[in-house]
Amino acid sequence: MWPRRLETVFYPAVRVVIFVLGRLPSAAGYALADGVAWLGFRLDGKRRRRALRNVARAFPERTPAEHAAIVRGAYRNLARLGYEITGMGRRLGPGSGEAIVFEGAEHVTSHRRELGLVCATAHVGAWEILGTAMHLVGRPVTSVAKGVDRNVYERLLRRLREVHGQRILAFEGAVHEGRKLLQSGASLAFVADQHAPVNRIWIPFFGALAAFVKTPAGLARRYGVPLLVGFCRRAGPGYRFRATFYPLIHPDPAVPVREDIARITWQYVQHLEAYIRSHPGEYLWLHRLWRRPIDGEESVRGDGTYVRHTSFGSDVPPAGGYPEPGQSGAPRPVWQGDRT
Repeated sequence: MWPRRLETVFYPAVRVVIFVLGRLPSAAGYALADGVAWLGFRLDGKRRRRALRNVARAFPERTPAEHAAIVRGAYRNLARLGYEITGMGRRLGPGSGEAIVFEGAEHVTSHRRELGLVCATAHVGAWEILGTAMHLVGRPVTSVAKGVDRNVYERLLRRLREVHGQRILAFEGAVHEGRKLLQSGASLAFVADQHAPVNRIWIPFFGALAAFVKTPAGLARRYGVPLLVGFCRRAGPGYRFRATFYPLIHPDPAVPVREDIARITWQYVQHLEAYIRSHPGEYLWLHRLWRRPIDGEESVRGDGTYVRHTSFGSDVPPAGGYPEPGQSGAPRPVWQGDRT
């Protein structure tokens, strides 16, 4: 009862705030977002500590001050993206091509429009802008998202995203609905970097195994369409962006299905890690990147070799917990992750 009452009270105010933010000059909007990011870094202790641990494990060669600067950048990137979402409808419409520059657009435009395409990006830079701006290269996408239509606020976010031809599809229906879309020549997009609880494969990510979802690569292999990897970042000043696309990753029918899915996913992760290393302050370090693998699951070694059944050792922690990485008795770096 109370959640519904709160929705009734606050929803109109949220609509007004979004309307005002969407019409703010970019300088004022970004300044406001930076202020929100500063507060978030100061007040959000649990996620800040998790992000600092993640960054320290990804970049052990950097100093604690550099780690803190990267995490501040992650908060700033997230706050700025929140402001940018409110203006996507007005600023990324027809005739606004100067708002975003595409690198590697030929990898998209050269693919025959009647053939389907699977797209993969990550929580880095302006990922929401990339999905909305795909219509500018002639490939409006259907983006797969979690938690669609659970309350009025998520429905509002969905309406903000579904402009210029983009459509939002619930993750639960991605495989069934995705089959129809790909067979009809549409483009299906995933933000595929968070920990995958199911349908996953363990792949080295900054030197430690992380669980990545196999769905994008699996759909590409099953329906014989390529995987397009792309990322987007701010190119300022103002509401300007630069999107980067990589050469299409084509499935190989001559390779066994499981190995081919592993190869496609591993290549995506290779692009992702390289991009994050170039722009570490724009990645969403706040979520749990590395967790304990389970024996018998699929994995990929650092050289790209596929392993059907991997032994990761016991999942039972020793008395007193695990020591920190680098200390005597610390576990192998295969899982160095956040267990909180």
